[in-house]
Amino acid sequence: IVVLSGLDDETLAVKAVQEGAQDYLVKGQVDGSSLVRSIRYAIERKRAATELTRLASFPEQDPNPIIETDETGAITYLNAAARVQFPSLPVASPHHPLLHGLTAVVTALQREEGRSLTRDIVLGDRVYEQHFSYVAAHRLVRSYVVDITERKQLEHLKDEFVTTVSHELRTPLTTFKEFTSILADELAGPTTPTQRTYLAIMKENLARLTRIVNGVLYLSAATAG
Repeated sequence: IVVLSGLDDETLAVKAVQEGAQDYLVKGQVDGSSLVRSIRYAIERKRAATELTRLASFPEQDPNPIIETDETGAITYLNAAARVQFPSLPVASPHHPLLHGLTAVVTALQREEGRSLTRDIVLGDRVYEQHFSYVAAHRLVRSYVVDITERKQLEHLKDEFVTTVSHELRTPLTTFKEFTSILADELAGPTTPTQRTYLAIMKENLARLTRIVNGVLYLSAATAG
């Protein structure tokens, strides 16, 4: 909306803009080119405002909680997902677990010059991954929260499976190695040169497989602390 009026009234012009007009032009003070330019600017401002509105709607539509606080932990924004998943967050702020240790987080983010930080938070039977970023211009902390409970459960099952299989492989491997050594040392009877060659290949590969299994077990132990 562009208002073109014969009334040169500053108060009316301000009110018109406050009500949504993009411009207020006075007849006799503008020519055709000025009017065209004003309309073009109005269209561009409307397009920019629409784009900003569209971009601003993204956090609200995001299925993962988005939390924004100041440096003291006071909440300045929660998207719809955060309000639904963590209804106690506004009441418990700044003592909610998701906001715990925020001062240290801010210090680390400032030291890292804008890089993000990530930590795991356990709330009840759920595990969340919280990604922090710092908006220095406004001195705000933004965090993006992702529920990783299922992922953690799958990782635990995978680790248990690998550890169990590795342990179960150790017993037959030991048996294979012992009996291969018995045959190679001819304790069970003489062997031909060809058989000794085959037995040497078997011993070499059994030793390689044992190193692999031990490596997996060491890795599982290190992961478990």
